[in-house]
Amino acid sequence: MDSNKITLVGIILTFLVSTVSLLITLFYARKTTFINAVTSSRFKYIQDFRISVSDYLGLIKIYQKLKNEPNCNDKKIETLKLLETSRFQILLFLNPENKIWDEYIINEIKELHKELVLNSQSTKSLSELEEIIDKFVISTQYLLKLEWEGAKLESKKGIINEREQSKLNKKTRKKLDKYLDGEREKKEKKILPLVEV
Repeated sequence: MDSNKITLVGIILTFLVSTVSLLITLFYARKTTFINAVTSSRFKYIQDFRISVSDYLGLIKIYQKLKNEPNCNDKKIETLKLLETSRFQILLFLNPENKIWDEYIINEIKELHKELVLNSQSTKSLSELEEIIDKFVISTQYLLKLEWEGAKLESKKGIINEREQSKLNKKTRKKLDKYLDGEREKKEKKILPLVEV
């Protein structure tokens, strides 16, 4: 009798341990599947955003060349249509409520569009226009770096909370601002004549 009770208790304990183990395994499998799906989507977003930005900048360059060419109206109109489509694709990738990054990139696109597309009589020099493009490229590179770091963090930790995301946003934005400040200082040093003391 005692051996039957011990056997029964052993079977029940084995069943309970197996059930708990199965539930834990299912929980982590679902969590891992979800994290992998989110991380995979984030990598696709990075790639799609990169392609859209490069298409947009390429079309800006083409449009700038065609803008002053006589007898290219059909090409100008077609390029302008593609440029507008590309611009809206980029804008649709961005969240205007994200004040640290996305709003900044949206404003950069507006400035690019205003100066390089809409303003046919721009008073900016070619080098100033190139600076606008360069600033946009650098800002986009930092945004893509932020997304990459976020994807790496998610793949390690799982879904990151708002506090961690905000910290990552601010850290990367500070790096961008520091880089742009350094570029401004370099430019100012080139402009200012050397004064001997």
